[in-house]
Amino acid sequence: MALKEVISQGVALRLLKESLKQKIGTNSFLFFGPGGVGKSYAARNFIKAINCTVSNPTGIDHPIPLKDGSNGDSCDSCISCRRIDSNLSPDLLWLKPQTDEGSISIDSVRHIQYLMALKPYEAGKRAFVLEDAHSLTGEAQDALLKVLEEPQDNSIFILITSKPHLLRQTVISRCQRIRFSAIPDAIIEEILSNEFTLKRDDLTFVNNFSSGSLGDAKRLAGMDIFLNKNSILDTFIISPRKKISGDGLLELANELKSFRKREDPKVSAGGCGIEFKDVIRIFLSFFRDIIMFKIGRSEALINFDRALEIERFSREYELDELYAKLNSIMELENLLLQNANEELAFIGMFEEILN
Repeated sequence: MALKEVISQGVALRLLKESLKQKIGTNSFLFFGPGGVGKSYAARNFIKAINCTVSNPTGIDHPIPLKDGSNGDSCDSCISCRRIDSNLSPDLLWLKPQTDEGSISIDSVRHIQYLMALKPYEAGKRAFVLEDAHSLTGEAQDALLKVLEEPQDNSIFILITSKPHLLRQTVISRCQRIRFSAIPDAIIEEILSNEFTLKRDDLTFVNNFSSGSLGDAKRLAGMDIFLNKNSILDTFIISPRKKISGDGLLELANELKSFRKREDPKVSAGGCGIEFKDVIRIFLSFFRDIIMFKIGRSEALINFDRALEIERFSREYELDELYAKLNSIMELENLLLQNANEELAFIGMFEEILN
């Protein structure tokens, strides 16, 4: 794999290749955009391109770093490229949220500070990647800011996030921003059609529901998402709304909490593979569809198979009520990131969307 294989991100690739030609004029980058569109893939291959070595026709590696990255990509076969691909490079530290709260702690940033003081073992530049950088705690962001303000010439930082608004502006301002865009529906549909055997309804739903995220589209295509999303709608929205009560809200909150608490999000009690983020997105898609129907855009429904329920909801609520319900679902994520009481946050959302 190489930078040239990143799908449908022409603007981002041009900026990265320009940085390579300029011998990496900055030490810090912010890769931002929707999830599942190639940010992590691009980060790994950008690092490979920076530290790539030239291979001769016989396949014997020459330990000669590319001086300016003039080829704009990695060779994919030298020792450096292979080690980075295999997560065996001693000069690459790739951090993800690791705490019980799903955050990146200040201790992780302190470890980066320690490693920065050391020379790279074998690469031209030591690389530090923070995936889901929006998960950095406040203390960690303060510590990272000091690191970014005093960069080492032999180090490079890449922050990856789908939620840049959760990063402090002072951190963002120290990085060259590389925007990644949603992948066009036509490209996702073509890839899914080539790699999966899906019914037309499943293919249409996965394409619309994934919102330009190829990563999510592939994951969802591997499960019976059309059936499972209807089960989610019936469990949390359609069935309980007529008989909701205090105990009923608590029961729904505990059910939703179980999705969030699974240690392995790919394994569920029912074996369906639905993740917490999928459940929330299903909620959002349903109320989005109600709004679309109410404003006369029924042809744009994502949950097209639930048109009868969507039409009924659209008659029962005014637009401002529907927007309030949509905002309540979106606000849930912010509350959880602020370590709010999980049960109360879920109950509050259900009180809004079911009444």
